[in-house]
Amino acid sequence: PGVTSLHTVPRSNIYSDTNYVSNIRIEYDESLTNGVILNNNNKVFAQRDLTENISTIIQSNTGVIIASTYNPVGPSINYGKITAKTFTAVGNKDTDAGFYGNIIVPLNHRLTINGTTEFNSDILFNKPVTFTDKLTANTIDAQVVNTNQLNVTDKATYNNVEVLEELRFNTLLQTNRVANSEFEGTVQFNNNVTMPDSNNFIVLGNKEIEDNRKVTGLYLASNEVRLGTNGIVSGGKYFAGKGTPSGNDDTTGGYSFASTNGTPDGDTGLFCEENIEEQNNSDLVFRVDGVEKGRFLKETIDLSAMDLSGKEKAIVTLDMLLDQINNITRATLEQVYPIGTIYENSTDGRNPKIILNWDNSVWRRYAPGRVIISAEGSAFLEKADSNLNKPLGLDLE
Repeated sequence: PGVTSLHTVPRSNIYSDTNYVSNIRIEYDESLTNGVILNNNNKVFAQRDLTENISTIIQSNTGVIIASTYNPVGPSINYGKITAKTFTAVGNKDTDAGFYGNIIVPLNHRLTINGTTEFNSDILFNKPVTFTDKLTANTIDAQVVNTNQLNVTDKATYNNVEVLEELRFNTLLQTNRVANSEFEGTVQFNNNVTMPDSNNFIVLGNKEIEDNRKVTGLYLASNEVRLGTNGIVSGGKYFAGKGTPSGNDDTTGGYSFASTNGTPDGDTGLFCEENIEEQNNSDLVFRVDGVEKGRFLKETIDLSAMDLSGKEKAIVTLDMLLDQINNITRATLEQVYPIGTIYENSTDGRNPKIILNWDNSVWRRYAPGRVIISAEGSAFLEKADSNLNKPLGLDLE
């Protein structure tokens, strides 16, 4: 009693039920593991580690438990806590060494992981989490994800996604057909965009284009491309299938019309009929409510033909009319001026080919320097009266 300091000789033992001391000092020996021994299997001692630092080591064959209270009869353990600046698990990403159980980071504190981290169970973050390198997970379920780059190899489910820089994915599947996906900037697809059926669509511009063509926008579905009334389609070449419409909502080929609210008028427009399975030899037909109003024939029309039955709806162009007028004019000139006819004009000395606009005719001057006088032939009809020099039997009065 009253002793303030108890010294023991080296390698001596102290046996006691209860000891109340301020400090227990055990001299460090590089060659020994001097320390506090519990039941021969558990020990607390000091040792130099691989980085030349002397560390406190707890040796246990089963594990180390930090308890706030302990009932040996139960046994019942209320776990306590460890507070330290750094927690280090021996090993690397290829070993099973690490931290097991729940890891709780208090409010306004931070958990920093500088290496590869593997979580084999669910992770719950109640506050924003920042990953400066890479996060790999089979499933991510979050209210908001902010990331500069997100690579998803399997599946990601989000209630709200905000991409600040770039979003890349192998497959994007929208399972809710009622909800709309909206993009506020340039969207670039480097491969195909597939819409399985008519219930899937893409809208550019005013989303009311789905039901109203009076707005500006583009509606793109698997079986329909719809523009607003002010929309413009420009391109090098457009193709429409051949076919004859059979009603307002008929979708057989051609170019037809629709009302401003999208109601189709499929039998009013321009259609390509006949030989619909062939590449060539088809007529172009204008139809209004299914009734033919005009037709561009595949063959050339001969307007001089006596029989034009079946071609009453043929559309005649100005070129066709001019060609026909020229044909009629040439035929008339050939009848009025057959080969051998002498043409006279006392005021215009140009070639009759120019005067008559008769390009394929050939004219030569006849008897230049001479005059034409009458002559009596030997034929009966050419006998002339000697006084009047007129054909016999011809009354000139």
